[in-house]
Amino acid sequence: MLKYMKNVYSINIIKQAYNVDDGRPRHSYENQILLYHLDENIQKEELIRFIKADNLEEPYEVVEGTSIQWAVAKVIDVFEVLGLEGQFDEGQEVYSRFFPDDYDLPVILEKYFPDYVFEDAKE
Repeated sequence: MLKYMKNVYSINIIKQAYNVDDGRPRHSYENQILLYHLDENIQKEELIRFIKADNLEEPYEVVEGTSIQWAVAKVIDVFEVLGLEGQFDEGQEVYSRFFPDDYDLPVILEKYFPDYVFEDAKE
């Protein structure tokens, strides 16, 4: 049986809030950097599916009475972290910021991540 080596990876994502009742995206964005132990040979498509599934948050009600849910809109970057010692929870958040802009996702990506988006990059 093959045993794959697990390495530590930093995953940079952008989440967007969506209305639960109609699926309409809201202009609310959060950029997060998370840590995961992942197989070194994981395929890009499998990685994206895993990250999106693992970071789908439970819906909750907001002040105006509607329910929203946060989901990964884009995987921005993935890179191996070398020399990280110690234990951490899978998906451990090491960085987070909210974007105050009232724009659609393509504008947010162009404004804050103009050079590279892992999910959209050709291999």
